[in-house]
Amino acid sequence: MTGTIELTPVPFEEALAYFRAKTDLPISFSYMDVRAEAHAVAFVVAKCMQLDLLRDIRQAIDDALAKGITQQQFNRQLIPLLQAAGWWGRQEMLDPKTGEMMSVQLGSLRRLQIIYETNLRTAYAAGHWQRIERAAEDRPWLRYVAVLDNRTRPQHRRLHGMVLRWDDSTWNSYFPPLGYRCRCRVQQYSDTDLAAYGHKPSDGAPYLGSPRPFYNERTGKTEIVPPGCDPGFGYNPGKVDRLEVARKLLDDKLTGWPHDIALAVRNEAADRLAQAAVLRHGYQTGNEAAVLVDRKTGAASPLLTSGLPDRVDLPADWKARIADPSEALVWHHNHPSNGSPSGEDVAQTAAPGVAEMAVHGQAGDDYRFRRGANWTGDAQTIGAIWDFAWWNGRDVLRPVVGPLVRAGALANDDGTWLLGWLTHSALSQAGVISGTATVNDAHRAVLEKLGDKLDSLERAVADLVSRRWSQSSTHAARKECHDQHSTL
Repeated sequence: MTGTIELTPVPFEEALAYFRAKTDLPISFSYMDVRAEAHAVAFVVAKCMQLDLLRDIRQAIDDALAKGITQQQFNRQLIPLLQAAGWWGRQEMLDPKTGEMMSVQLGSLRRLQIIYETNLRTAYAAGHWQRIERAAEDRPWLRYVAVLDNRTRPQHRRLHGMVLRWDDSTWNSYFPPLGYRCRCRVQQYSDTDLAAYGHKPSDGAPYLGSPRPFYNERTGKTEIVPPGCDPGFGYNPGKVDRLEVARKLLDDKLTGWPHDIALAVRNEAADRLAQAAVLRHGYQTGNEAAVLVDRKTGAASPLLTSGLPDRVDLPADWKARIADPSEALVWHHNHPSNGSPSGEDVAQTAAPGVAEMAVHGQAGDDYRFRRGANWTGDAQTIGAIWDFAWWNGRDVLRPVVGPLVRAGALANDDGTWLLGWLTHSALSQAGVISGTATVNDAHRAVLEKLGDKLDSLERAVADLVSRRWSQSSTHAARKECHDQHSTL
């Protein structure tokens, strides 16, 4: 009997988080308009100055990272959209810098190949560096590996076999890709592995020539390009201080823009980068972290960590800010378990200074919510409602979920996640909170396995929320939860 093996792409979560943290900037006429490290925070496609079209291209790259679509699938997805929008072939286009009409190449198979390869390889490099940092204590050695064929650049060939510690400054400039179509990569080794494969540490990087100045006529600035690197490369995307680069880039690019539009772009950039920062911390440590984004300025706070997997302890300045009604803060934090929002997460939106709570699951779940139109209680009241729905919801779910767990169709953790998701959904339906919820493919499959039973579960948990919301005694609600479930 011959079985069928199904291969399911597993997303490179660190690479995906890196890419999704970028801000769309439809302001690039030339590839030289946005240089080097700025590409770590901005998604641009030269001569694509329509935001909707830029987002179509971005979505196709996101699909390539998340779903493993090939170059051919990428082309099939984009070409009809680009052609329908008129962004294809050679056309006359106004250069906004010079005011001249120029004959330029828009979409083409070659351009799509470069867009696909460059974005994927750079995102993979950033994600790979995060994993290198995480494993550096046990595997401190990195080895540069080039593809040794007739397409290999001579200088990349000379780098092949270079073995240096992960914290050697050489990797600041020579962490591939080093240019367009660069196929080089880096391998990570422990001391034992290094000896087993017969590799020895290098004395340093091989001599590749002198750094060369590159005058960027678009920006009027001269950059120093490391030998062996194309202009715009020669930096390690995983080591870029993305918040600082974003601030400088946006200050430069948004000069003269209307205040409301510039602020919206800054807020979008800060939100994306805050999400990336807390997820990166989660990938590296398995612990929770948090960032506050000030909606009034687009500024982000430093990363707050506490070395714990399920919470961060708030310092005095955070407590003061979230309690200040003059503030308008977006509170970003990660859930290493990829769990749904907790009662405490929801209760924190009662704080006067919190405009929105953003909960980012390490495996792709994402929740954004704020106080809803029917929010009339304080944090303690909301906490009591959550507790009541959570604990009593277990009794609601057990007859439905239990048989699926025993049959192997669901895992125990799936039931725990489902209860949190249903409670969050019920609070949304009741108008206590308002926002969006996105779940990954695995959790979407959990919901699909419940079939028509999902509707009855949603109604039952919503009824629990409605029942407790109609009662005014916070103390009684908490006491009832404790009395009923103190033995669980």
